[in-house]
Amino acid sequence: VDAGFRQPQLHRIWSTVDDENVASGRVLEKLGMQQEGLLRQDVNLRGQWRDSRILAILRHEWNLTPD
Repeated sequence: VDAGFRQPQLHRIWSTVDDENVASGRVLEKLGMQQEGLLRQDVNLRGQWRDSRILAILRHEWNLTPD
């Protein structure tokens, strides 16, 4: 995230994570990302449709995130 925001034109970084992957979601939240939405049946994994959560952080929010 830090490397991304070193690019002056970058205002926002976003990610998706499998809704059932709680550990990965926590990692993104610890980086300061906030949930923005849910993509229903977004990914077909081994014949099963899975939901994905969308999380994002804005440049000014990253500056406020403690190390």
